[in-house]
Amino acid sequence: MNFKYDCEVITDMLVLYKDDALSPKSRSIVEEHISQCENCKKNLDMLLEEPEISEHDENSPDVQNEINIFSAFLGRVRKGRLTVFGVFAVLMLSMLSTWFGYDGVTEISGISSLDSPFFVLGIILCVFGIWFDFKSPKTRLITGCLGGILLLFSEIYSLALYTCGSTWGISIFIFNFSFVSFSFKNFVSALSSVHAGFYISLILTVVFIEAFIIFSRRINVFKSK
Repeated sequence: MNFKYDCEVITDMLVLYKDDALSPKSRSIVEEHISQCENCKKNLDMLLEEPEISEHDENSPDVQNEINIFSAFLGRVRKGRLTVFGVFAVLMLSMLSTWFGYDGVTEISGISSLDSPFFVLGIILCVFGIWFDFKSPKTRLITGCLGGILLLFSEIYSLALYTCGSTWGISIFIFNFSFVSFSFKNFVSALSSVHAGFYISLILTVVFIEAFIIFSRRINVFKSK
């Protein structure tokens, strides 16, 4: 039987016919052809019998695999964030302990560092680095590590300030930054009488920086997969 249109042309149009993506004229051409051609009608019937798999079908294997990978990624990120934030919280609590006894001063609390803008900025950067979703992993790493370094600097600087005294300072709102009249002898002497809380705080700050670096690297690895 001679057909107006070649079967190969109609076959190429069958998928579009199934998806209702043909113009009315093209659709009528296909319907006219399959009404006369058994082979093309069988091909269309086979197409219509195939189950439709949507790109966004949650039951399809590919989508389920992507969902599982993403869920595992979120779980590990959440666990990493809680671990890093836990270390950070313990670090902050350790700041409440007494630091040292020097020249009759027996209880200097690390919380006194809160009047330092560097200490407050360090806390903000640490929390921001843990919870904010940075597009660049390097930005996250720099933010969190800079926050930890500022905390470390503030702890040591506060000890030097109380130990060696200050000649002058700057006060802005609730913040106060005093310049240390540094005396190496007094500072070393103070280190010998520092309470355990000071060293615990320093160690936890270093541990926080290490934990944050591991956390940042893991997020970078997961996102690159």
